[in-house]
Amino acid sequence: MNISQVKVRLGLSENSSDEELDRALDQANQIIQACQASKSGLNLHAETSPLEVLNILARQESETVSGLRETIVTMGEEVRELRTEIQRADAMRDIQKFGAERPISEPMIETLVKVHMESPEAAIQLMSALPKLNQRFEWPDARQGVSDGGTASSPLDREIKSHMA
Repeated sequence: MNISQVKVRLGLSENSSDEELDRALDQANQIIQACQASKSGLNLHAETSPLEVLNILARQESETVSGLRETIVTMGEEVRELRTEIQRADAMRDIQKFGAERPISEPMIETLVKVHMESPEAAIQLMSALPKLNQRFEWPDARQGVSDGGTASSPLDREIKSHMA
């Protein structure tokens, strides 16, 4: 192959100067070195055909797509975990709201959290069925019996005394 053919194959005109030819050869060499040094593992050599280069690049693209798919799967798992955390936080907020008015034990809290994460309405129905703390049994006023000499009795006192007799 003569110099004119080399110039044409490098994209130069046959009349190109030796300096232009030298720059074009340097660029081609830099491209080959960059491809060989890249982590993509193209492993190009001087006899690699353009078709082989395209096939290698297509394979690299599919590996890139595979990497992106793995990233999407990982992100999907993270989103599911975040949703679970948000649902749990919502459940705990509702349970704490109801817990301010109703006695809820620790084991019951975990059960309510699980129910709430499945169906918030069902958990709220369960919590609504629990007795409120302000719905206490009202004991007879002990001070009343003292102020009237201890003779007054409440209906509960009368009931207890009737069973004792």
